This record gives sequence, C-alpha cells and structure tokens, in this order.
Amino acid sequence: MAYWPKTLRGTIFALFAIVLGIPLAVIVAIALSGPLVWAGLALAALISVALYIWRRTINDARERAWVGEFSFGDVIASRRDRETLDHPAR
Repeated sequence: MAYWPKTLRGTIFALFAIVLGIPLAVIVAIALSGPLVWAGLALAALISVALYIWRRTINDARERAWVGEFSFGDVIASRRDRETLDHPAR
C-alpha cells in the first residue's frame, strides 16, 4: 500500500475498504473472467506495488537528506548556549 493512515479512524476506514474491496474484486473478476480482466487486475497490482516502492524510496531519500542538517533543535541549543554565556551566574 502506498499510504497507511496514522489515525485510528483512518486505519479503520482503510481496513474496511480492504475487507470490502478484495471480495468485490474477486467477484467481478470471476463474473467477467477473461484474459482482459485478469490482465487489468495484474496491471493494477503491479502499479500498486510500484507506487509503494517509489514512495518508500522517496521517503528514505528525504530522511537521508535531513541527517546532519540544521534543525530547530540546533537553534534551541545555540540560544541556550548564548544565554549561558550572557548570564553565567544563573
């Protein structure tokens, strides 16, 4: 799956959609069985897997790009250091 929700409501909705979607896809495939239907389902599955891999690759690259970068935590640490130098008796 290319996206998994972070909230409980979203997770329940996604699971509900999966539980209803898989049997519906199987029923439609059986009812319309033919090579075109099966090729379409295979293509949809391959596209889903490709999107999942693509999204994971982008997220991993973004995480690697942030390692060692200047962050808000660095700003807080530098301000605390500056305050300590300005007011050493505290």
